[in-house]
Amino acid sequence: MAKHISVFFKNKDNLSLIKKLKNAGIQWPVLMLVLGSDLWKDRLLCYWYLEAMPRNEAKAKLLGLGAKVAGSVSTNTDFVVAGPGAGSKLTQAEDLGVKVIDEGEFLSFLDGLS
Repeated sequence: MAKHISVFFKNKDNLSLIKKLKNAGIQWPVLMLVLGSDLWKDRLLCYWYLEAMPRNEAKAKLLGLGAKVAGSVSTNTDFVVAGPGAGSKLTQAEDLGVKVIDEGEFLSFLDGLS
C-alpha cells in the first residue's frame, strides 16, 4: 500500500489535480486522522488555552492516547497543541522548532477517533 501511495504522489498529474482542488477550497482531514492514535503514543506534549474543552479534559484524552503531557516546552517536546492566547509557550515552541498543532487540528483528530 505504501508503494502505491508513493507512486500516486510522485505523479505530476495527481499533484496538479491536488493543487487545483486546494485552490478551489477543498480541504482534507489533517494527517493525524490518517495515522491514527499511535501518533500520540509516547510523545511529549504541551498544550495551552483550548477554548473548546477544559484543560483537565484535554489532558485526560491525551493520556488516554498514550501521550505524555507536560506543562512546559523544551527540546524534548514533540508537539504543542496551542489554542488562542498560547502566548510565550507558542513563541518558545516556534523558537525551538517544535511542531505546533492548532486547536482545530487537535479537535479534528479527536473527533476522528470517536
